[in-house]
Amino acid sequence: MLLPQLLVSAVESAGDAVAVVEGSRSLSYRELDAVSSRWARWLIGRGVGPGDAVVVAVPRSLESVMVLWAVAKSGATFVPVDPGYPAERVQFMVADSGAVLALTVSSVAQVVAEAAGSVPVVAVDEESIVAQVEGLSSRPVSYADRVRSLEPGDAAWMIYTSGSTGRPKGVVVSHAGVGGVIAAEREH
Repeated sequence: MLLPQLLVSAVESAGDAVAVVEGSRSLSYRELDAVSSRWARWLIGRGVGPGDAVVVAVPRSLESVMVLWAVAKSGATFVPVDPGYPAERVQFMVADSGAVLALTVSSVAQVVAEAAGSVPVVAVDEESIVAQVEGLSSRPVSYADRVRSLEPGDAAWMIYTSGSTGRPKGVVVSHAGVGGVIAAEREH
């Protein structure tokens, strides 16, 4: 099962349940689905999809979860990056992943932009971008909406380990491997 299908199944089985909480803010699975679908459409509209890597440099928040869902729905590979990492490490991860875009928030956008080099950086809380996204459809993203076909062998996400040499090493999880990861997490 592909990651976007797993996300849809969460909405179908628990749509009104709380999906994510940050302080006094929360989103149900249905609300998370709607906002992340808009963001996925925004990404797709910029040509982002399967085969592309998108750095997600957003501190833990509602926005971080929403952005991960959006990237997954677009079919692109999400690459989570802690914006608090040293600039050299972020630069390496951005370059090594082959990222075509970095998503972040205004509070750390400058730091991320300095480390991202020539990779475009977008703050998901920037008013003009939010206005663009709010004008897009919140209906679920279908295979026909994506810029390219999403296959089980495509990368769902890429995380970086510290590496035994001290240099970060990218580890890719394909869509084919997502089901096992999710099943293990549910059991845990």
